[in-house]
This record gives sequence, structure tokens and C-alpha cells, in this order.
Amino acid sequence: MNENQELDYMFVKFARVWIPDADEVWKSAELTKNYKHGDSTLHLTLEDGMDIEHKLDDKTKNLPHLRNPDILVGENDLTALSYLHEPAVLHNLKVRFTDSKLIYTYCGIVLVAINPYENLPIYGSDIINAYSGQNMGDMDPHIFAVAEEAYKQMARWVCVCVVCVRACVRASVTCSKVVYTQISHVSNDVRRTV
Repeated sequence: MNENQELDYMFVKFARVWIPDADEVWKSAELTKNYKHGDSTLHLTLEDGMDIEHKLDDKTKNLPHLRNPDILVGENDLTALSYLHEPAVLHNLKVRFTDSKLIYTYCGIVLVAINPYENLPIYGSDIINAYSGQNMGDMDPHIFAVAEEAYKQMARWVCVCVVCVRACVRASVTCSKVVYTQISHVSNDVRRTV
């Protein structure tokens, strides 16, 4: 099967896509007609039920990004998504943050955090204890899971670096304090074995 046939196969009626939008950045739509190589427009229905014709760029003929299946929406690790592109990442983070009130998401070994601009009750000793001794990925993504993994590696004499990159210095300092709190808490637990 050549590339054109693969695209014809993927962009069929009922396939869901992301199209650029001036207000929302990306808008979800569903194909109402099969795409054939050489077509200059896609026939789509937006989520609000409005039917549109989406013109493809004359030069590139770039097709829109495909949407992930619903079962993957809100996934706690972005690398588990079938399609990993800008609209998929933004949508997944939005769903986790707005629908589930979860500020942390993994992208492999990287922890992505969305600033909720409010204090959350997710840094107390009960949460520290819950993440202590757990493997990264066993529980929901959290800065304590990253700190726990760093501690385990340090206990094995492996060099570890936890980088806290935030939009502002204060947030980076807060992130660092949280990591240090977790590591100092678990390192003081004398019953602990790695």
C-alpha cells in the first residue's frame, strides 16, 4: 500500500480530525465524506453540528491531524496516545486539568505540570506517604513520584538530576522545595529499603 492509499484509508467518513481555529486554536471535526488523494477540500461536521468544507492548502495539501480514540482521552502519559501532535497534547492536558482537576501528566519520564494558580491539598504528609516506595507510573503522575524515583536512583549511587522548569522563578523554587521535601521525608524513614 503506498502513502496515498494509506491516507485514503485513514481519512474516511466518520474519522475525527483537528482543524486550526482562530478562537480555540484547534477545533474537533468529523469527516462526512471519504477523502480521496487529490481532493482540495474535506467535508466535515464540527462538534456543534455545523457542516463545513475545510479547504486544504494548495501547495502542501496537508491533511489535518487525526484525533485519538476516546478511550485515550485523559491518558496520564502522553506517550500512550496513538497520535502525538500539538492538538492531541493540548486536548489531553485540558481534559485532565479541567475535567479531572489533575495538574500533573507524564510524557515518558518528563512530568508536565499545569499551574492551577491556587493552593491544592496534594502536598501533605499523607500524599508523601502514599508515593513512598511506589514505582513511577504505579500511581497518578505527581512531583512526589519523580522525587521518589530520584531517591531510589540516588540510593543505588546513580547520578540524578531533577530539573524544575517553570514560567516563573517562584514556581521553580516551589517545585524544588517539593522534591526536597519528598526526598528528605523518605530518606529519614529508617525502615525503608530500596
